[in-house]
Amino acid sequence: MKQKLKQNLIFLAKFAASILLINFLLTKIDYQSVLAVLGELKWGYFAVAVLISFVALFINAYKWRILLTPIISTVSVIKLFELNLIGLFYGNFLPGGQLTGEVVKTYRVLPLLSEKYKIVFSVFFDRVTGFIALSILGAVVFLVAGPNLARPNAIEWSFAILFLISVVSVLLFNKKFFSLMVKVGSLLIPAQGWPDRIFKNLVSGFNLYLGDYRLIGKSIMVGVVFQFVNFLSLYFVSLALNLPIGLTNIIWVYALVSVILFIPISIMGLGQREISFVYLLGLIGVSETHAVSLSLGVFVSILAGALVGGLLELAYFLRNRQRGSQDKSVV
Repeated sequence: MKQKLKQNLIFLAKFAASILLINFLLTKIDYQSVLAVLGELKWGYFAVAVLISFVALFINAYKWRILLTPIISTVSVIKLFELNLIGLFYGNFLPGGQLTGEVVKTYRVLPLLSEKYKIVFSVFFDRVTGFIALSILGAVVFLVAGPNLARPNAIEWSFAILFLISVVSVLLFNKKFFSLMVKVGSLLIPAQGWPDRIFKNLVSGFNLYLGDYRLIGKSIMVGVVFQFVNFLSLYFVSLALNLPIGLTNIIWVYALVSVILFIPISIMGLGQREISFVYLLGLIGVSETHAVSLSLGVFVSILAGALVGGLLELAYFLRNRQRGSQDKSVV
């Protein structure tokens, strides 16, 4: 009962945040101008963007398969691809955002292994290596081909921090560095209570991949490919909306937007995504109208994958229901 009440309160808070953010946006932009830009959408480019997004999700499924290699060998990339789509559906249409989608994906694989914590950590490290790939790609592109902004600026500092976190994350897979961090953590974290339990679980999770530089390196490299293909999909969305932003700007802007969306303060990222686009694209001279239009175009392209995931989930539900009916008829 308490858990359900907590979930409802979180949903209401996120709903309120979405309303406030959208209301703030409407005071800053002319929504009719946004609709006019969206009305001129080039459907050919948009269709290509959606198709490329499916390719990106398939690559991400392959990355997850790499991390599952030392744990289980019976799950195909196709199955993981389906789970990615189903996770995308739940992540967009249920409270909890991306976390909900990850929980559903994990739950579907759990029955295949007795040591269930290993599956949980495969999903966790899939996110970690994805974050590392996103941060490195975004930082490198911004450094090499980003706009000349007044210095010092928040964007440079943001990428510097993300890059530093990524480097530390990679170093944690080194046995000596990890051992040192465990000793430090043992001194700082109380020996009892939930912080200690989380710490011990993390240590167990890292031990699955500790010292396996080839596997982690391969996962990060595939993660970079996944992120690049995903950015390419967003670039085609910009072409569909007649926005000559350029692929390099798409990469560093959406890298930061993605990091911002890791913090689920609104439903489906609504308002949160649009304000992030308005601020970041405004730094390179893109109007608020065009920035919001691009954000909504990206949102719709993501929903296309989520809807396919919803259809797969419906098929899964109907299959299970049919099996249940057959079992009852046999009895």
